Amino acid sequence: MPGFLQLNQSDLGMELHQAQSIGILYNLAMTMAGETRPRPLAMVMLQQFLAHTGCACGALVLDAQMDGAGEWEARVYAAIGNPALRALEGQRARWPRALLQDARARSMSGWFEGGARYPEALKLILPDMGYILLFSAQNLEEPARQAKMLFPPILAKFARSLRLCLDSERQQAALLEAKDAAEAANRAKSTFLANMSHEIRT
Repeated sequence: MPGFLQLNQSDLGMELHQAQSIGILYNLAMTMAGETRPRPLAMVMLQQFLAHTGCACGALVLDAQMDGAGEWEARVYAAIGNPALRALEGQRARWPRALLQDARARSMSGWFEGGARYPEALKLILPDMGYILLFSAQNLEEPARQAKMLFPPILAKFARSLRLCLDSERQQAALLEAKDAAEAANRAKSTFLANMSHEIRT
């Protein structure tokens, strides 16, 4: 009888864990739905990953490349939380090799200037795009385990969505630039014809 009770409690715990996992995935998927602007999409997803991992601050970095000194350079596309981290938005920042090589890392001096309060780091991979870097004062062993199990399909979908949004934004910017150039050319043509007409009359 005790064995049966233990089995039922174990099954109940497993079902509860599965329900929580499904809830997290559903929440992340719904967060992405309908957002077509890349920066708001990046910010809201960063907020969700912070909430689901218990981390204090984080950044989404793109175009990561290793430099000659063995460190990584990556563009900070969006950041939430720590003011020093937010100040890096829009810049190419250097990151220690260990941060982008390992899923979970620890640095007693912190991972960014002004970030000594957050020695624990968790890296989530955005396939063919970059990384989400999450920082915490707390041990991230359990969040890292959960992230490894749950997040890869959501991260892949997020990467695709972000890429499409960025491409669309670039196309819209190119169209607007072409439109402005065409309007400027038309104005120049009109001015030229008006001047020519005036000269002919005089």
